[in-house]
Amino acid sequence: MNIELLIEVLGWQSESSKEKEQIIPTLKNYLNSISKKNSLVIEEDKHGNIYVTKGKADLYPCIVSHLDQVHRFYPDKTIIRNGDFLIAFNGYSQIGTGGDDLVGVAICLNLLNDMDTIKVAFFLQEEVGCIGSNACDLNFFSDCKFIGQADRKGNSDLDRKSTRLNSSHLVISYAVFCLKKK
Repeated sequence: MNIELLIEVLGWQSESSKEKEQIIPTLKNYLNSISKKNSLVIEEDKHGNIYVTKGKADLYPCIVSHLDQVHRFYPDKTIIRNGDFLIAFNGYSQIGTGGDDLVGVAICLNLLNDMDTIKVAFFLQEEVGCIGSNACDLNFFSDCKFIGQADRKGNSDLDRKSTRLNSSHLVISYAVFCLKKK
C-alpha cells in the first residue's frame, strides 16, 4: 500500500448525499492525473457513481468502494502520522479519520496504479442504505471474474479515531456486494 496515497485520500471527506460537491471533484482530478500513464476509461452513471477500467481483458478483477462517510465534514481536517497510526485532527481536536470508508477508496486507487488490468467502482450514498450500488450500471460488471468490496464489516474492530497502518484494515477484510437483481 502506498502510504502517501493513503494519507492523501484520508484527507478527503464526504458526507452521505453530499459526495458530488465534497469528494467527486477531488477523485476526478486524481483519476485524470493518472489517466494518461495508466490508460484509464472513466465513466459516470446518472446517479453519480464512478466506474474505471484499466487495460484490456476478457475477464477483469473488480474492487468497489464507496465515497460517503459516517463522519461530518470538517473544514480543517489534517492527517498526522504517529508511528503505525494515522490520526485526524480538525484544528486541535481529534476527529475520525474516515478510514472505515476511505481506506477502500485508497485500495482502489492503489490497485489502479499497480495492476495492468482491473475495474473499480466508487459508489455514492452507501452509508444510508446502499443507494449507489442499488442504482449502479450492472453492465459494467458483466466481464468481471469477481467483485470485492474494500470496506469494513461493522465498526467495533478498530479505533474509529485512528487508522493503524499494519492492521487488516489495509487489506480487503470484507467482501460483500450489496447489489440487488433488477
